Amino acid sequence: MEDRAKRGEPNPRVRYIDVSADSHLESRFGSRVPVLMLGTDELALTVSGRAIAQFLDRNLGRAA
Repeated sequence: MEDRAKRGEPNPRVRYIDVSADSHLESRFGSRVPVLMLGTDELALTVSGRAIAQFLDRNLGRAA
């Protein structure tokens, strides 16, 4: 997200949610925690930095 900010691109507000405090969320995400979500799109954070950048670009757009 720092690279996006340096390029003048938008970044989301980050919220940390403890899924263990909500049985529905815990059953939904299970071992995939941590998960990055924007709208309905999800990305398990057991991936590369490149995959995260592509996820942000796909959801937030990219500056021209």
